Amino acid sequence: MDQTFTNIGRAEEVDLAAAAGKSSRFRLVAARLECYLSHYGAALTWAAVLLCGNFVFFARAAIAEYFRQAGAAPWRRTWIPLARGAGALLNLNSAVVLLPAVRVLVDYLRQSSVNLVLPLDHAMPFFHKVVACVLLGAGTFHGLVQTAALATAPAAHPMAGLLYTTGWLLVLAVAAMLTTAWSRCRQRYFELFQATHALGGLTYYAALLPHGMHRGRHVTWMWVAGPLLLYALDRLVLRNSHSRRVLVTLDRTHTEVVCNGTVLKLAIDTPFPFRPGQYVRIRVPSMSRQWHPFTIASAPHEAQLLLYIRRHGEGQWTARLHDLVAGLSDRHRGGGGGGLEILIEGPFGAPSEHVGQFEHVVLFAGGVGATVYVSVVKAIHHFMEGQRATVKAEAAAAATAAAAAAGPSATPWGQGGRRPAGGCSPARPGRLAAGGVGRPPAHLLTTPSRRGGGAARHGVPADGDDSPWHPSLRNDEGGHGWGDSPSSGGVSGGGGPDISPTQARLYLLLYSVTLNLALLWALLLRVLLLAVSYAISIDSTDASYRPVMLPFTSVGMVAVDTLLAGAILATLLLSVAVEASLMGLVATFRPASKGLPLAALLASATIATAIDGAVLAGVRPPGGDGPSSRLAWEVTNLANGAVLAVSLAARLARVIGGRVALATHRGNRAAHLKSVDFFWTAPSAADDAWVMHELDRAILRSTPVSLHRFLTRHKGVFVTRAWPTKKLVTTLGRPDIEAELRTLVAGLPSGSTAGVFFCGPSVMGESIRRAVMVVTSESLVAAMSTSEAPSALVRLLAARSPGGGGRGSGGYGRNVRLIFRQEVFL
Repeated sequence: MDQTFTNIGRAEEVDLAAAAGKSSRFRLVAARLECYLSHYGAALTWAAVLLCGNFVFFARAAIAEYFRQAGAAPWRRTWIPLARGAGALLNLNSAVVLLPAVRVLVDYLRQSSVNLVLPLDHAMPFFHKVVACVLLGAGTFHGLVQTAALATAPAAHPMAGLLYTTGWLLVLAVAAMLTTAWSRCRQRYFELFQATHALGGLTYYAALLPHGMHRGRHVTWMWVAGPLLLYALDRLVLRNSHSRRVLVTLDRTHTEVVCNGTVLKLAIDTPFPFRPGQYVRIRVPSMSRQWHPFTIASAPHEAQLLLYIRRHGEGQWTARLHDLVAGLSDRHRGGGGGGLEILIEGPFGAPSEHVGQFEHVVLFAGGVGATVYVSVVKAIHHFMEGQRATVKAEAAAAATAAAAAAGPSATPWGQGGRRPAGGCSPARPGRLAAGGVGRPPAHLLTTPSRRGGGAARHGVPADGDDSPWHPSLRNDEGGHGWGDSPSSGGVSGGGGPDISPTQARLYLLLYSVTLNLALLWALLLRVLLLAVSYAISIDSTDASYRPVMLPFTSVGMVAVDTLLAGAILATLLLSVAVEASLMGLVATFRPASKGLPLAALLASATIATAIDGAVLAGVRPPGGDGPSSRLAWEVTNLANGAVLAVSLAARLARVIGGRVALATHRGNRAAHLKSVDFFWTAPSAADDAWVMHELDRAILRSTPVSLHRFLTRHKGVFVTRAWPTKKLVTTLGRPDIEAELRTLVAGLPSGSTAGVFFCGPSVMGESIRRAVMVVTSESLVAAMSTSEAPSALVRLLAARSPGGGGRGSGGYGRNVRLIFRQEVFL
């Protein structure tokens, strides 16, 4: 096929842009908020937990110091407590900031089911930077106030000089590390960034440990000793056992310069096993002691580990490496010997490692960022070819055995020419395997360039998986089991009660991510109020308001807690009432795994609201107000709060877990994949010649992945005779990302989830992030229209019912969720 351009028609099932255009502004805003919280809900919740922890430690230290400064000057009683609170923030965040840097810990969490709820993609560098900014702000404020305090009373502290020196030294160290961590500085001067972090981190903790004393007693070491020990073990011990470091001597047979001299290819005999999507770090001892990260372009089954390194500005590390390699070639032509020694460390985990946790995947890459997805595509192709060969061999063996047992007069499918139950012939391309989401419409089967095939489409069995992805937690054939319907039965795609659009919308609102996350955050706010109240009641000796049943020290705190507890209870009661009107009261509490946590949640929320109301009403407890009665009520409140937290977490995991989880499946297996589309951009055909070389002709002809190539600045005639394939679509120009995602979403089953992965320039990544949000919100709006809301509710209720297939059935393109994951390497 000489011409690889393909006219692409939008799926006919749903026009997402038109559906969004007909909706009200309020519904569009609500859909965008729901989309945003679905994508960032887990990250925001963890951020809220850290924020609450910071506030509690700040308040505890500041309140205690406020009462200690009772006889001090007015300015000291105001500013010294605030400085003491900032010092408490230094203790907490100096411990937290180290955790994302423990690579072995992060890699271990990536391979566990924790990665479904823990936003590890944001841990480094975003979360690491945010915590560092807190350290800089708290340290600067603490230093300014304490400097003024020591200047006005130099004899107040016998170690004033040491505290002054170490305090400003650690502030300067954090400032230097944050400055070099700025994205442009890090990219252009990576060696400076690494050297500053190595020296700055050592300086910071060396100054923090002697500085961190309170009232003459060292306390900071208790906060940072554990994380420091964990980090030291990671650097000195764990990385050597979980990752490998090898020394390789390069000669000209290992290197090749491609893409008009702008990209260096390193081909090394595979030194250690790895998984698709991972990366390694390399160091060239003759150049520097710094490590630099690079994604792996080869697949795990290949004999060589391939790295593609783009040359950046003159004088930078990559440019010097290119020059060294060029020197190898010159010495070889001149008859000289020797080689270039490099150290390779790895492999390390990255977002693309989680491709096997999705059924539908879209890969976007810009420039040399395509390396990581080339590895993924080759691994998928290898896995599919192996599975296809296995299916054919088993089918042939079964057919031979059946023919021998039935005799020469038997038909190919047994008696009467009928196919035996379960079938043994390989599934035809374009057909979903058993247990899939149903047969897609005709245009999905006749446009392979847009609807890439996958494991299920080629009849790949779910068991017997020998995929190169991590084989953890294999008991997940039905997904991760979160986001179940509010009922385990009673409503299916073909029956159930008559549901009005208003009733359906109310139900979907009560079970939305937005409302349920609000319940969780209300609970966190109650915990925050309780912790602050305990801090005040411990240090305050003259509090006039101290109810026995609650630790609050003001009527306002009780009123706020009452509102929060009442809001939680009212929302839960309304949800149960609406569900009971649809399913019946008995079905609402069945099975027991759902009913018992729901009953415990209602009971604990009722108790919390009743206690708050009794305190506001001035009701005195029957046991009096002695210490024993106060202790009994404290224990009661803590126990009830624990029951409320656990049961609410169980409900949220069941109701919205699947819509806030960061993947579809717990296990990371290639057999999960049903469709994969790979988009990449390059200025011209010469610039991505290495991609076409890696995706050799066999892969281009038979890969289940749909390949979309965009040449953004190609000039002249474009010839494609060398690549005769229907799998590759080449377009001259830039991709319209929103349009591409709309087309893909319109062809996905309603209620499904797709992973959108990106590696490349940050500007392109931001445009893809925005497009993901827009298209996901449009898909949600399409599901909330007057005609579609009842069907969306039926799919929700039937999601985990027997025969529901994990999501229910009916239609395409509505309420499809896209999860965006971007590669960041340090």
